Amino acid sequence: MAGFSRGLPALSSVFSQLAQSALSLIATILFARLLSPSTFGILAIFWLIWMLWLSMNRSVFSEQLLASAASTRARRGYKSFVLIWLTAALTISLGASLPFGDVALLGGVTYIAFFVGSDAARYYVMAATGGRRGGFYGAAGILIVDVLRLLLALGALLTAFAGAPTALTLTLVNMSAGIWILCLIDSRQSFSLRLARGYVGGLGKFERAISLQFILGTGVSQAAPAIALLPFGFASVGAIRLTQTLLSPITLLTTAFQPTVIKLFAARKADEQGLRRLLLGLIASALLIGVLLASTAVVTVNLFGEEFIPAQYVDLVREICLPIAVMLAVAVVGQPGGAIIRVRRLGVESLRGQVIGSFTTLALCIAAAPFTLTHFVWALAAGSITTVCVTYALMAASELSKSRG
Repeated sequence: MAGFSRGLPALSSVFSQLAQSALSLIATILFARLLSPSTFGILAIFWLIWMLWLSMNRSVFSEQLLASAASTRARRGYKSFVLIWLTAALTISLGASLPFGDVALLGGVTYIAFFVGSDAARYYVMAATGGRRGGFYGAAGILIVDVLRLLLALGALLTAFAGAPTALTLTLVNMSAGIWILCLIDSRQSFSLRLARGYVGGLGKFERAISLQFILGTGVSQAAPAIALLPFGFASVGAIRLTQTLLSPITLLTTAFQPTVIKLFAARKADEQGLRRLLLGLIASALLIGVLLASTAVVTVNLFGEEFIPAQYVDLVREICLPIAVMLAVAVVGQPGGAIIRVRRLGVESLRGQVIGSFTTLALCIAAAPFTLTHFVWALAAGSITTVCVTYALMAASELSKSRG
């Protein structure tokens, strides 16, 4: 029983990441079914913008809560910060989507906002329940909430396929996305501007470097698919989003373990040799897992795509699934590096790698835009490979310089 109590927090963290990825997959299939290809492409642009913020919030704020064992006051400030930006961004997004006059699009925009807010809320709960006193019961609560979220999302998908009223489907899918946000609203101080400002003002040099890295590097790279809008149209942007989500199980396993890996690296931070061996072992394992899962995904799409891909997207998804699978496999290989960057606070090396890789991605995408959508997606994949390889090379050079010094 004692061993189970110690292992449950790690299990709940992994399951929570799996549930979050599964919800994204279910919702993408659902909205691709509810919306026309062009309207789904519009939703994909909203999705892209919100996912940029999700990535930045994870990198700069959420994962640092886990890596640095933040104080109670810092966690409260983080909570207020999340609720304030979520409310403001949701209001702006709904205002921007109203002119299109599509109820399902409004429901999709609301879902995306709730999904991103819940991602931030999950990290708050994991950080708040990570201690010895609340670890077991907090982890059990996380499991229960995520099982409920999955059941609601599956219920929404079933109602969509059964031809139930759209309002019922949208209600269920938005409930599945928004449950975690309720965990942040537990007192009148939840929306405290003072606590939020104190939290942001208390961020250190590393967090500022990671923020700059995201703005100049990761954000530019992740926004690159939007370039496809001009030469290929909204429907093609939607197809890229759909294919990325359908193949997202490639990154599902390693993403699910990322919070656990961060904690594992943090626990061994003082052991230089052990940390290096662990990192190399994880990179090798990630490479093997990425290649196997990418190959399986491409074969599955080509053999059985008609069974689960909306009919209007089947041919296009098959056309671009290989480069997207490569891109996701490269992301798997880069995840151990992302964990060690946060623990060793290698902000400068990470910033340089992301900036070089991101501007390489932009240049390749612009060069590929006059050609076919497949060429464009291969440019995205080549940019991802450049980013990961350059970042690891800079990290290795930094470690070698420290060892010689």
